[in-house]
Amino acid sequence: MDTINQEELTTERLELLSKGGDSKSVYADPTIRHESSLISLVHWARARIANLRNIKNQELETFIHNKISIDGSFIAFCEEKHAKITAILTDAIKSWKTEAGNELFLATGIFEIEVEGFRLFQCSLFHKGSHNDDEVAFFVILEKKYYQQYLKFRNEFVDWQVARERNSSQIEVIGGEPIALSGNFSWEDLFLEESLKEQIISTIDGFLKSKAVFEKFNIPWKRGVVFWGPPGVGKTLCLKTIIHNYPQFKPVTIQPGYANPDEILDEVFNYAAKHAPSLLYFEDFQELIQSIDQSHFLQLLDGVQARDGIFIVATGNDLSALQENITSRPRRFDKFYQFKTPTIELTKKYLAKYFGDILSQKKVNSLAKSCVSEKLTYAQLQEVYFNSVFISINSGRDVVSNDDVDQALSEVLNEKEIAAKGFIYGAEVSDEENDSL
Repeated sequence: MDTINQEELTTERLELLSKGGDSKSVYADPTIRHESSLISLVHWARARIANLRNIKNQELETFIHNKISIDGSFIAFCEEKHAKITAILTDAIKSWKTEAGNELFLATGIFEIEVEGFRLFQCSLFHKGSHNDDEVAFFVILEKKYYQQYLKFRNEFVDWQVARERNSSQIEVIGGEPIALSGNFSWEDLFLEESLKEQIISTIDGFLKSKAVFEKFNIPWKRGVVFWGPPGVGKTLCLKTIIHNYPQFKPVTIQPGYANPDEILDEVFNYAAKHAPSLLYFEDFQELIQSIDQSHFLQLLDGVQARDGIFIVATGNDLSALQENITSRPRRFDKFYQFKTPTIELTKKYLAKYFGDILSQKKVNSLAKSCVSEKLTYAQLQEVYFNSVFISINSGRDVVSNDDVDQALSEVLNEKEIAAKGFIYGAEVSDEENDSL
């Protein structure tokens, strides 16, 4: 069963979560239920379970941080374990669609889970938080004699979740929705200098093969590299190629533009360590580093707390924007790979990819010389092609001419000049400077 199907709230699961409740007796008198604090709520839940299942209250134990909630992944795990779930009390079943289109859900209430000769009671119940806001508390209640069985069951579920997430074809985005991996990215299709590709591949291969060596010398098994260079020269495409060609890694990143990235820094590093070997990447790194507590981030990089199996990739446009405590400190980032605008040979190959069946070799060579002299990036070379096609279509023709290409190049150069005047490393010029343009 794939990940999306595991998350779906099917009709069968909806019926499962709706059975066996005594909701009417609970809601008949709302004063019975204590929601003023978590402690009172726990006492109420224990008393209700003891009464419904004829168990002595003093034989019950409560575990707050239990890592279990009644959602799609846990129900899928129970289905595999042939565990029976019975709803003792059902408050609500919340279902929602993610940006990726799959369905997630969460059930609140009290649920009895019977598995492998023991039972536990999972509680997901609303109570008033410290700011008098409605919060959901997740806790487990079970008979003390079942503690070891519960611990084994819970740990198996945690391991199952990790394995499931590692095997899913998604990039985990902390602070956002997972990104589905799509496309076919090969090293042969990546237009970079061969020496640069070889260095990157060698660094990754060396990392994946060196776990035993790191352990032998008692060194944390982690590496960090930086891809830097102007926008559009292949940094992100190289990152996608790594993710596609190294399924050993679990890719994870941080949500771009997250309001307070410091809140999720620990989470992203912990997730990467938990799912090791992992590829933890930060795009537009020079901007991220300006919006976070740098000392905290450097502590995470230094590995004060052991986090093995993390390969970190940071991408940025301007290496000079990074402070020396990042660029010159070993074990934070070990390698810095510069991505440059394409050479004449790479430009010819890239243009031939798009114009090979349209333009003569002579025109491709001439176009390549003009593009290299203007230091055009791969993104801008691609834009020359797209613009030339649009010009041809707007002219009512289905064949791109040399004049279309020349006009497209002129438009790209004009846009490049405007961008150079209006933006410097992503910072807009002042209104006074704009007025003078």
